[in-house]
Amino acid sequence: MRLLLCAIPLASLYGCTSTPSEDAQDPAAGGFQTAADGAQGKTPATNPGPAAVDAKLTEVVNVLIDGDGLCTGTMISKTVVVTAGHCLDQTLFKTWDVVAPLASPKKTRAAQVKIFDGSFEDVAHPDIGVLILSAPITLPAYAQLTDVTTRVAGNGKVAGAVMVRKYEDSEAPMVVVGGLEITSGASYGYDFGLVSKFFSEGGDSGAGLYLVENGKRTHALIGVARQPEPERNLDHFTRIDASFIAWVKALGAE
Repeated sequence: MRLLLCAIPLASLYGCTSTPSEDAQDPAAGGFQTAADGAQGKTPATNPGPAAVDAKLTEVVNVLIDGDGLCTGTMISKTVVVTAGHCLDQTLFKTWDVVAPLASPKKTRAAQVKIFDGSFEDVAHPDIGVLILSAPITLPAYAQLTDVTTRVAGNGKVAGAVMVRKYEDSEAPMVVVGGLEITSGASYGYDFGLVSKFFSEGGDSGAGLYLVENGKRTHALIGVARQPEPERNLDHFTRIDASFIAWVKALGAE
């Protein structure tokens, strides 16, 4: 069964009691928006255009699909963008452009599309892949792929934050949702996943999940938005793990 997902932020699981919350907005620049209202939506979104981005997470980018679809991506180097695998389905889509609101050039065409696991439609498999850009996008910082598998094993948990589009529109403001307690999704059939209490209200797939350490959001990318499941009060992410990190390194892209 195909899982086309909305952007997922995470919160707590397994009896955690914290409530997800929007982080205080970082200083805005370049026309950033801070509106807060949103509505339920599906992905990819349409009507591509500039979207608000957290000024401290410059690596968050828009992935325009065939000119009118939209997912969120995370730059891990000047030519590599990580996003959800289902956003990269070459049986459905033909072109991908990456728009980095805080970079110059802002828009770059993807030269290659790579899906980590072609079986992403099955929740037992990871739903993640990369775009390799035709030209570099230079940023002051990129996200770092980070494996928290051992930390969430069993009943382990980590703190997380995610940037999500508030509703299904490319011009919708993107906000950072924090207060998230992240756990393993294995008991729900997401063997390669992370899970949080449901908090997403629509938007787009592929949003990056960031590790929070000592109460501060880091640039450590630990997961990618996969599947909201409001009926079970859950949001799902594909977990960044050692096998994915090795696969990305083997691609040889800078």
